[in-house]
Amino acid sequence: MRRTAILLSVAILAGCASTDPQVTQGTSVEPAPTTSDTEGQTPDTQPPGGEPDDPVPDDPTPDDPTTDDAPSDGPTDRATIEWGPCANEDYSPAVECGTVTVPLDYDTADGPTIEISVTRLPATDRTEGSILLNPGGPGGSGNEYLAEQLAVDPTSFGTLTRRFDLVGFDPRGVGESSPVDCVDDAFLDTHLFDDPTPDTPEEVAALEAAGTELRAGCAAWSDRLAEYDTLNTARDMDLIRAAVGDELMTYYGASYGTYLGGAYATLFPERVRAMVLDGAYYPAGVDEFEDTRIQLMGFEDAFANWVADCQADTSCPFHADDVSARWIALRSQLDASPAPSRSGRAANEAAVVDGTKTAMYSPSLWGPLALALAAAERGDGTPLVTLAELGAGREPDGTWANLAEAYWVIICSSGLLGAASTDLDAKVAALREAAPHFGYGITAADFGRACDGLAVGPETTFSYDGTGPILVTGGENDPATPFLWAERLATALGERATVLTYTGEGHTALGSSACVTAATETVLGAAEPAAPGLVCAADPPAEAPEWFADLPQVAGLEPFPLDDAAATFGFPDGTYVEPFTSTVAEEDLVASLERALTEAGWDAVGTESVPFGEESATMLIFSSEVGMLQVFVLGPAIVASPDLGAIGGLIPDGAALVLYISF
Repeated sequence: MRRTAILLSVAILAGCASTDPQVTQGTSVEPAPTTSDTEGQTPDTQPPGGEPDDPVPDDPTPDDPTTDDAPSDGPTDRATIEWGPCANEDYSPAVECGTVTVPLDYDTADGPTIEISVTRLPATDRTEGSILLNPGGPGGSGNEYLAEQLAVDPTSFGTLTRRFDLVGFDPRGVGESSPVDCVDDAFLDTHLFDDPTPDTPEEVAALEAAGTELRAGCAAWSDRLAEYDTLNTARDMDLIRAAVGDELMTYYGASYGTYLGGAYATLFPERVRAMVLDGAYYPAGVDEFEDTRIQLMGFEDAFANWVADCQADTSCPFHADDVSARWIALRSQLDASPAPSRSGRAANEAAVVDGTKTAMYSPSLWGPLALALAAAERGDGTPLVTLAELGAGREPDGTWANLAEAYWVIICSSGLLGAASTDLDAKVAALREAAPHFGYGITAADFGRACDGLAVGPETTFSYDGTGPILVTGGENDPATPFLWAERLATALGERATVLTYTGEGHTALGSSACVTAATETVLGAAEPAAPGLVCAADPPAEAPEWFADLPQVAGLEPFPLDDAAATFGFPDGTYVEPFTSTVAEEDLVASLERALTEAGWDAVGTESVPFGEESATMLIFSSEVGMLQVFVLGPAIVASPDLGAIGGLIPDGAALVLYISF
């Protein structure tokens, strides 16, 4: 998926298996009934591709996912969706919303049901069917991914959006689909960044209190958390497939979404038309310690690449001869004396680690990470807290997504932590030495307790004997799902699965490479296998036009270190963007820009006020014989608003953001 900082919450939620043992967990119960979003809406016409009233599929049991039971004859046998306008004001108006009713327990035909919230971006031409999407997590909202990211910038799916409806959904227990709700936002504000290596009685007590409260909250919410596992979500996907009218499943899954896709292919091999599984994850046969070790080393390797990049660039805000040592020193500094932030939450040791992990998901955040670390070193924790909160599911309006709760419920009920580990003392000692940045605080006591009080399901082994092609993408530098998972997942799924190797940085590949987009179009669009042994590199960022170097210097503009700014702000491929900040008064800044550029020989084509959330940005357009230049001025009110998302927390208080843009 294309990485954007403004819309980053979904991209970050794509990180699966973030098995930090320090995270507290809890238990569970019956979700409160949900209200359908489709009341009063008119039914949509059925798209081609299958019958809208396909029966509930033969339902394998959780203990043996390849065993078929008789179809259910309950009320969900003829699943339908009544598409209509979305109630969420943050969603693109081009997106439609609806719900699908599914059984809470597929083994009980007449038992309680829940509503799965779905979204659709209709094809721009006559549809040939649907592509179902899952961005990962577990706990990521497919609705937000579709309605707030892809609907704004669908270029990562190439020409597929002309012929296929894109369909997102919030998996059961997530977002708008009977969400797991163990604690309130105040709890998360207080405890989500508790010190992970407590060294005072107060810090120890805070961690213990958090665990107790979370378990009690989950116990008060539901006693049916075992039903929120991956296999049941895969069954829900099949009902969505039937409800949108597709005879066969066409699917794109990222990160944990690849595991979900593998589960579907195992349960319903004859119903797979085509799949792309991007940033693959498959921990079957791996114990809890090894699962943790693999991912922590993925983050260590990605961090080493960032360190090398910052050390080689003297303009990097966190540049040093030894960036790693400087980072470790800052972690110790903030452990002893956290840096205050504008949000009221101080940047502590946890913020350093979690904020850095967040930035490893995309090279577009490497510059902001350096900026945030340097600011925290000076005593301003705002940028670092912003990055850390994004990774934990902080919404732009200050509320929290239910990521932290849903993550552990789904991980445990799906049997994803693996078997208990042995010889932990020796293994942990070796890991602490090998992973000094992210594994330094792990102890043997942290293992074996992650699912205490939660429903724990059995491990599932995948297999696939269908005919639909499956493309499994693995990144050589993926921090969250290292490449070996792609190899293991493809092996489990058999001869119809091929591996694509992505050599760029960051987590998942779609949206970062035209080569990956082309392979995705082949598999999902034509239902044909990708070429074996395919290797794809990241697209190079757009280069600055030669005349950019001759633009006049405007007083008060400070370069803002944002790698691949065009992708960050969702501009089309080939756009070149240079970002700056300025504390000059907004009106004076606009006048200064106009004066400097016209004096340098640029013709002022026009000035427009561009809506940006509840505020307005100023767009200046200039032309000359060498090219066209747009200048956006996002004033302090926009910078401080939730609409700017992550970027706002990285910009000095009271400053404007200025973008020089050449298409």
